Amino acid sequence: MPLRFYFPIFILFILTGCFDEPEYADEPAIEFVSIGAFSFAESQEDIRLIISFQDGDGNLGINDNIGGEDEGNPDFGEFLVDENGNPVLDDEGDSIINKFRNNYFINVYKEVDGAFQLQEFPEGQNYNGVFPRLSDSENEKALEGEIEYTFELFLGTGFSSPIDRGDIVKFEIQIADRSLNLSNIVESNPIVIGNNGN
Repeated sequence: MPLRFYFPIFILFILTGCFDEPEYADEPAIEFVSIGAFSFAESQEDIRLIISFQDGDGNLGINDNIGGEDEGNPDFGEFLVDENGNPVLDDEGDSIINKFRNNYFINVYKEVDGAFQLQEFPEGQNYNGVFPRLSDSENEKALEGEIEYTFELFLGTGFSSPIDRGDIVKFEIQIADRSLNLSNIVESNPIVIGNNGN
């Protein structure tokens, strides 16, 4: 089972009101809003990302906790399964990780010689996460609002991380809905790691 070295916190701001329901696509659309970073320990930087979203059928978020609406749904399981519920295996006979066990995806880029390069992390280490259902309605209903996502970016050789203090980084963000539709991809503004206060 892959390890996920992050401690995400999601804060959701959903905008609704008594007005004509807007017409959005069923695929989620997102925009970058802001980024913040705070240094609380030498070995990590706390990153806060805020994006805005629009979704035409409102099927954003996963409740796969015990008793949740999505508990046991193979679409959101740890590994891919076929239509009979059997594990899908790669050429070496290993189970294939299911991308959609998460619904919030992050890629980390670091500036190297004036250009941003996608960073590779040790196997199983990533900063993806899961945000909960944004609506408890069973009826399709357009949603818009903001998602705030806070996580710990681990630094240096102690965590086998390619990111360290003084590096300039930016983040690529994408989300998915429960129909496994992916949103567009947005990029954050760049920040300098370790230069953001205590």
